[in-house]
Amino acid sequence: MPEEINFDVNFKTEKFARRQLTLFLMIDCSSSMEGGRIGSVNETMKELLPELVEMEDANVELRLAILTFATECQWVTPMPMSPEKMAANGWSYLSADGLTYFGEACMELSRKMSRKESGFMKSASSSFQPVVILLTDGEPIDNYKPGLEALWKNSWFKNAMRLALPIDDQCRLDVLEEFTGKKEAVLKPVTRASGLRRMLKTIVIESATIGSQSGSISDGDKYTTLVETVTDVQEEIQPDPVPSGNSDPDPATGAGAATGSDFDWGDWGDDKDSDQDSDWD
Repeated sequence: MPEEINFDVNFKTEKFARRQLTLFLMIDCSSSMEGGRIGSVNETMKELLPELVEMEDANVELRLAILTFATECQWVTPMPMSPEKMAANGWSYLSADGLTYFGEACMELSRKMSRKESGFMKSASSSFQPVVILLTDGEPIDNYKPGLEALWKNSWFKNAMRLALPIDDQCRLDVLEEFTGKKEAVLKPVTRASGLRRMLKTIVIESATIGSQSGSISDGDKYTTLVETVTDVQEEIQPDPVPSGNSDPDPATGAGAATGSDFDWGDWGDDKDSDQDSDWD
């Protein structure tokens, strides 16, 4: 098992500083995400930003780091950004195109989960354990193993709270379990737009809430609580009846798609060298 590093213990020498909680979102933007899937992600993120602004306080410096991946991977956030700044700029709608090159996305995430010159991380003593959230609807087209192995050599990733939300029941759950390292951290596949919107919102809000807790709760306990909380919410979600007469959204971004809770993917025109972070200490 990877070594567990307690961020709260490391923080005792800097207890008056604001601590940074970085939420990493890895978002699959391959062509199979067209229509309702990418539309659900876009609409949910736009709605989430004002809520996240309210969650920052005198002790927590919340930051978002968003990586999209398809044939190429790209950071939506050149550096981790505050929800306030992202909300002020407005959510940049993501589009979907290309193939699922997951291994390169893992390599890119590892490069940025570092305190090195181009990395996104601060010292462990001034950080909460990071959160990594993966959204994907398919399976890797590439040989992802080397990239994933490199990522697991990264101390920040090993000590992160890792969650995977599969979109559609055709997703490779075994790959997601390799990514999270915990079977229970791979949620059930969401097969409706309503489920994706609710689960994405729940995961992000609960990650920020639970991840920023200080005091006697250990990092391992926070991770367990996060997994149990989002799993409980997913169990409450019931399938909705499918209505007729839906409008057609933009096929790439999902813009203009209906935002009610009772639409499925078809209604929205869906087409079916490692960084070991040597400066961790």
